[in-house]
Amino acid sequence: MNDSFDDSFNNPFSSFPKDEVIEEMEIQELPKRSSPKRSFYEKAADLTTEYEQVLEELRRVEVDAQQLRIGLELRRAMTGCRSERADERSGPISCKIQATWLNNGHLFLEETLKNTCGNSLLDWSLVTTMKTAGYRTTPHRARHTNEAHCVELGKLLSGEEFRANLCLPSTSTSLPMLVEGKLMRKFDLGHGDLCVYRISLDSRLITLWDLATPVDGRNESNLELLDREVNCTTMTLPAPFVNLFCGCPKDLNISHLLKSLISSKYREKILEEQREILLIFPFSNVEKHSVKISVNRPTRRDPFTLKIGCKDSRARTILVTDLQAALLLEWNSLTRHPRDSIVEIGNSETLSEEFERICRSYS
Repeated sequence: MNDSFDDSFNNPFSSFPKDEVIEEMEIQELPKRSSPKRSFYEKAADLTTEYEQVLEELRRVEVDAQQLRIGLELRRAMTGCRSERADERSGPISCKIQATWLNNGHLFLEETLKNTCGNSLLDWSLVTTMKTAGYRTTPHRARHTNEAHCVELGKLLSGEEFRANLCLPSTSTSLPMLVEGKLMRKFDLGHGDLCVYRISLDSRLITLWDLATPVDGRNESNLELLDREVNCTTMTLPAPFVNLFCGCPKDLNISHLLKSLISSKYREKILEEQREILLIFPFSNVEKHSVKISVNRPTRRDPFTLKIGCKDSRARTILVTDLQAALLLEWNSLTRHPRDSIVEIGNSETLSEEFERICRSYS
């Protein structure tokens, strides 16, 4: 038998070049193992998770849209003058501040926020800032702004109140102080973009008048102080002007004016027929002054005559200026004039001129 025949029979690839055979063997791949198929329950669980995530996002967007609509309505209502607001002359959101002078010289502020807008507020924050009023700024008493205090409201239902307490150390307390409140909320616009929406509340000027304490005039020593003749500063206030910041009562009288001058926690002590009151003003931890406040109005057609009596002329001047500033700020918020413009007035003389100009416009 031929040897060449035997080789071709035993090796069928002998007729091919060796390089081509090796190349062909190298390109051959083993068959892939098919991955195990996911069960129906696993797929259903994934779809359920995705569906819940979509629902959660839709709920968040719905809440944000609702709160943004409420915020727009609140901002529109709070921008207008207080005399045109429908509810309690304070608008859909009222912010009241009670000031107390502590024995250690610290100033304690109790801030009360009431929601009367008819809707619940969700995830809003109350931001409070304090700054010294400009009309009392001097080279030795530089104007400063304290750090803002931020408190989360959580969920504030319609008709509910929220209270926040602030204690300011004597080193950072400088009266008169303008307290500004703002409602703030963050809105997620998607893709990591955030928007902060702000609503300005009514500002409040904290002065020594907020810290004054009335004393019992029936006490013998106090009666002596009331009867004593002291130097007085007289202010003439037109009745329409007084009626405006007293809340437009049905029968405006002297007691309404006396009540508007002191802290709300002492107003119930003022009697209807009362015409004068003795107040103790804490100028500092060691300096206090007794001040006699008397009001006269002969007839309903006459203006109110307010007399501020104090032996210390410096203290009397400070009290008159602070009262003018507080009444002007109240007038700003009750009308459509620019808010808080009083804090930009450079000195007490300019402030007094502005106050007299406003009073003359109501005469």
